[in-house]
Order: sequence, then structure tokens, then C-alpha cells
Amino acid sequence: MKRYQLFIRRLFIHLAFWIVFSLIIPLGYSAIQNSLAFYWTNYLVTLFAYPTLLIGNYFIIYFLVPKFLLVKNKLHWFIFFYIITILFVVFTEPITRYLGFTLILQRDYEFYNIISTGYLLTIAYSRQIHILTFGALKYLKGYVLGHFEKEKMKQSMLETELNMLKSQIHPHFLFNTLNNIYSLILENKNNLAAESVEKVSEILRFVLYKSSSTFILLKEEISIINTYIDLERLRYKNIEIIKEFPEDYGNIRILPLILFTFIENAFKHGTSKTLKKKQIRMKLSFEENYLIFNVENSKSPNIQSNMDNYENGIGLKNAIKRLKLYYGEKGYLLIINDEPDVFKTTLKINLELL
Repeated sequence: MKRYQLFIRRLFIHLAFWIVFSLIIPLGYSAIQNSLAFYWTNYLVTLFAYPTLLIGNYFIIYFLVPKFLLVKNKLHWFIFFYIITILFVVFTEPITRYLGFTLILQRDYEFYNIISTGYLLTIAYSRQIHILTFGALKYLKGYVLGHFEKEKMKQSMLETELNMLKSQIHPHFLFNTLNNIYSLILENKNNLAAESVEKVSEILRFVLYKSSSTFILLKEEISIINTYIDLERLRYKNIEIIKEFPEDYGNIRILPLILFTFIENAFKHGTSKTLKKKQIRMKLSFEENYLIFNVENSKSPNIQSNMDNYENGIGLKNAIKRLKLYYGEKGYLLIINDEPDVFKTTLKINLELL
């Protein structure tokens, strides 16, 4: 229902724009003729030009610009299709005007008078002015809305960071407490429990001192993931964990705990007691300028995963907010697939945006 209301609202705005446009443009022509007596004639001329005018405007602004002009290495295709579109408008608009005046209004309108070179050049010039005006208004609106949306997201991020600072009191207390318990366990020579507490302490140390950074080295993120995996191995003896990580990460930087979130979810949803064969598979790779992170966890074939619960989880929702804020809508791609016996997530991040 919300999408339908949004469509109706946008349709109304566009209709209002073109109605106002159709009433204003004839004023310019009448001013050139130095008489308002020809206003309605000029208005009808404008209406008969609308079919090709609208086709040209919407095709260029809503298709050519996003598909070619705003895409790297496709400028030549934009120029090519732009010229084709302008030629289409220039040579079809006289036909619509001729048909409008002769067939609908039954007025004399000599066709050979409107296909002169000067007349066609006038159409080409004026239609490009209209296209540029329509495009400028469209992208100005997008810029203004994007600015307010970005400010809103910044404010939300500040509130989130403030809440994180408040919540750090609890992990810090827990971190110190775990160190005390670790010492007591060592005194009683319970090595397995001591190792578990040590792994938890490493994760808490990372959360306390690294997660507040905007970006961290990718190798630091992988290190804490490996620590978490070691901790889960101690907890689940019958789980198969398959890792495909590169040996060298260079100086690539990434949001802290952004990959960790998907590993944590995989263990959370892939270690059900109903599973006979527990398996977690993860792969980190690079393709051109993209980091690609794939995570899969096994699931019972006879149990349908609750996709809503997974997608509405606090960890995942926070991860998506951070991805949008720092990489933008086009800077990342997150794909979630719920299959009969496996749950898959794929995250692609454009490293050029860092």
C-alpha cells in the first residue's frame, strides 16, 4: 500500500510539473511575437509537441543518464544514444504538430514549412534546453533529499555511538571479571576452561579498543574472527568448519566487526541440536576492486528458517546501517539465500570507496 501511495504521489507531482510547464512555455513564444493574442495557438503547439518531448525527456533522464552517463567507461554510449534521441525528437515532433493542426483542429498547416533546416535546429536547441531544465530539477531534488537523508543518518550514527559508549561500561566490567576468573581456573589447572575464557577476553578486548575506530586493518578483523572460531570449536566438537582465507591482506581497511557479524549469525543459526551434520563454510576473496565474503551454514531440511527473524536481528540491522552510512547504497551488495539445507549470505564491498 505504501509503494502504491508513493507511486500516486510521484505521478501527481510529475503531472503538476508538466501542466505548469505547458502553461508557462507559450508565454515565452508570445513574448517573442510581442502579442498575447497568439497565446492559445502557442499553447496548442506546445501540447502537440508533448508526445516526443515527454519521450525524449524521460528516456534521457531516467534511462540514459543512470545507465550510461553515471557509469564508468560508458560516456561514449551515452553520447551516441543521446544524439539518436535528439534526432528522433527533432524529426518526429513536426509530424505530431502537423497531424494535430490539420486533422484535429482542421487548420491549414503546410508541412514543407516546418521541415526547414532553421526550424529543425530551433526544435533541437529548445528541446535540449527543456531536457537540461527537467534533468537539473530532477537531480537537484535528489541532491537535496540525499543531503537531508545523510544528515539524518549522521545523527542516527551519533546516537548509536553514544549508546555504544554507554554500553562499554558493561563489557569493561565483564572483561576485568573474566581475567580474574581466568587466573582462578589456571590455579585449578582446568586448561580447557582457561582457554575458553582467554578467547572470550580477546574478543572483549577487541570490542573495547578496536570497534570504536571507523576503520581497521582487514587482517585485524580476520584475527578476531579466527579467535571466535577457535572459541566455537571448543564449544562444538562435532562441527565442520571450512575456511578459505587469503594469506596476505595488504593494507586493506574495513569497518570493524562487519564481517564478524555474519560469522556470528552462521554459528547462531547453524548449530541447532536437530542438525546431525553441522557445517560452517566461509570464503574471503577479491575480484577487481571488490572484497567478496561468502558465509554458509547448514540447516535441517525439514525446518524452514525464519527469514524475518534473521533479517530483523539487531546485529544484522546495525551492520546494514553501517554499510549504508560508510559505503552508500551502491558501495556494497548483500545477498541472503535461504535454501532447503543451507543458509547463504554474500557480502560484496567496493574497496575503491575507502
